[in-house]
Amino acid sequence: MTDSEPQVRIRAMKLLVECEDVRLGPAYIALLTTDSVAAVRAEAASTLGIFVQLGEFEDIPAELHHQIEDVLLEALNGEDEPSVRRRALEGLGFSSRAEMPVLIESSYKRQDPAWQASAIFAMGRSNDERWADRVLRAIASEDRAVRLAAVQAAGELGLKLARSLLLRLLEDEFDEAIAGAAIWSLSQIGGEDVRLYLQNLLDNVEDDEQAAFLEEALDNLAFTEDMAIFDLLAFDADEPDEVDLEEE
Repeated sequence: MTDSEPQVRIRAMKLLVECEDVRLGPAYIALLTTDSVAAVRAEAASTLGIFVQLGEFEDIPAELHHQIEDVLLEALNGEDEPSVRRRALEGLGFSSRAEMPVLIESSYKRQDPAWQASAIFAMGRSNDERWADRVLRAIASEDRAVRLAAVQAAGELGLKLARSLLLRLLEDEFDEAIAGAAIWSLSQIGGEDVRLYLQNLLDNVEDDEQAAFLEEALDNLAFTEDMAIFDLLAFDADEPDEVDLEEE
């Protein structure tokens, strides 16, 4: 991440995107606030999102969590390139700070599809179903970036109402990235019809790479189904015992 070539710095962050070592937080902050190349700053803003999520789960020190949020908010509200500001919004998507809904809403209402896509991406990370209607409508957007962000957000939010929309989308979608995102989102949403659909795709696919992706999606679907059963059992366990009023 200290290489003289910007593309090397960007690639380094992409390779470390799943690394949760807290020592990386200050390094990403430094790149966001001091790097001379906008593309590097944008990548740093996006990558900091993982630490916002870790902070929400209290898996990193609160001081670092708040510092990262403050830096991203400053970038979002500052005068940097739009690409950096948009990625800062995406990075903040996991944040539960009170100002986030307003920031997401104002970005979504811009006429610029790039800002709308970033807002929808942040909606998907928010774990907030208030955005369900906007995400569902955006699945049919004519803008590719908006449509892709909406398809991904539907899965992240687990929107059951998106199931039929995504299944229909797959019948006509020629964009491989959007089709792949729809398959993965369906695996996050779940449903018996989803399992049958994905299994049918796997049975008829000939490309090894596509087959591997579908197998991974089916594995993720099994995880989604297991979590649904666990949540149901947990809900039942929390139900109060019935009281016999006559006996009382």
